[in-house]
Amino acid sequence: MTRDQLQILENQLVAHCQYKGVQTTLHELLESLYEGKSLDVILAAMLE
Repeated sequence: MTRDQLQILENQLVAHCQYKGVQTTLHELLESLYEGKSLDVILAAMLE
């Protein structure tokens, strides 16, 4: 992942936390990582 991609991911995580709440976002993120999804897939889902 490039620095720009990480910055975009960080921005999306912050926006997602503000929209859905920190607990929900963390739960979704950890669940996705546990399922073996790539960060690109997780980011795409959060952009929907």
